[in-house]
Amino acid sequence: MGQNLALSIAEKGFPISKPRVIIMLVKAGPPVDQTIKTSSIYLEKRDCITDGDNEWYENSERRGKAMAELGLLSLGMGISEGGSGNFVKMVHNGTEYGDMQLIAEAYDLLKSVWKLSNERPIK
Repeated sequence: MGQNLALSIAEKGFPISKPRVIIMLVKAGPPVDQTIKTSSIYLEKRDCITDGDNEWYENSERRGKAMAELGLLSLGMGISEGGSGNFVKMVHNGTEYGDMQLIAEAYDLLKSVWKLSNERPIK
């Protein structure tokens, strides 16, 4: 999943504006803490680190609190614990738009490639 996200960003670009959103895709555990520590010195208040690891929620909560003390926002994407403010809504909406795109592409394949119609039942 992380590889596909990185390839998509490389292909389509990811504009950097303030506040910045950093998407972190590193192995769960100590590498996450080290990446946050290293990255945070270059970030400004209200920048957000989006953590794509998939580990115990308490670790994500601990990291979120530590980032908040630095004035940074956090969003845990690998788990369902949430994050800071409107970033949760932004990711939720992005996921919904991605789902809608997938449904639209599947519909197009069924109609264009397999020549199915809304009236013709699938056998």
